[in-house]
Amino acid sequence: RPEMLSALSGWLPLYITGLIEPYSVSQSRAERFCHTIFLRPAAAAIHGFYPRSAANHQWYEYITDPYRLGLLQEEYEELKKTAQPFLKAWPPAKAAQFREMEIRRKEGNEIRLLNGLSLSTMPENVLQDILHRQKMGKEQKDLVMQIHQEHRKRLNKELQNKSVTEIICLPNAEEIKTGRASLNLKTELINEGIFYTPETFAAHITAVCNLIREEANYHLVLLPELPFPGLQISVTDKHSITLIADRLCTAFTTSNELLTLAVWEYCQTLAEQNAADRASVMETLSDLMQTS
Repeated sequence: RPEMLSALSGWLPLYITGLIEPYSVSQSRAERFCHTIFLRPAAAAIHGFYPRSAANHQWYEYITDPYRLGLLQEEYEELKKTAQPFLKAWPPAKAAQFREMEIRRKEGNEIRLLNGLSLSTMPENVLQDILHRQKMGKEQKDLVMQIHQEHRKRLNKELQNKSVTEIICLPNAEEIKTGRASLNLKTELINEGIFYTPETFAAHITAVCNLIREEANYHLVLLPELPFPGLQISVTDKHSITLIADRLCTAFTTSNELLTLAVWEYCQTLAEQNAADRASVMETLSDLMQTS
């Protein structure tokens, strides 16, 4: 599963160009054969059809013959009749629609693999203090505050009867001390460089410790480094997944059941392998603040 996510993240830049349209077939998977078609209509194709037991002895053909390409085009169109789009890309130009979709997303137990503290765990007064120091237009500041309020509301609602697990990698003490720890706004497709002061970071950490202490359904897992740098993940057990490609500042969503289940199981295992008791997590957070 880690290999699958690494491969998928490598393809994301191509998906956003619109040059590739990925689909997954919704019918039951055949257990005897594998069938793969990479097709550029009327130009070329890569075609594979082999027994599933063939393991690494798979055979692919590169095809340019017009007649065979025509047959493959018909075959491909037939497969598409029972297929659904595999990934939907949300570039910065569609950020508003993406955020609206995320707020309406069906609630469920959720695991987030993030490159920093989440916006939803930050107190409103702390965010106001941070934005007050930023050279941003009022409209952009108002947008960030609105997004924050929506996510705080959703988090509070989820914690009433759902589990929220955040797996994060914290900045180091030097980054915090020198004001180089940034807010994690890439999850909202906001590409602004907004930074904590040591005081506002400490206030956010205090709020997170209070969540850990008071909310039984909130879980924080600390990692020394992220397994997929530049890729943040939010996955629920209701078969929905959001991938955030930080470098592209673009989101990708899918409800493909097999992919979602695989990513859910991977994130769940990652959380279990790195989990610590609540007191130990709060102690680690406290130690970080003392050294910074």
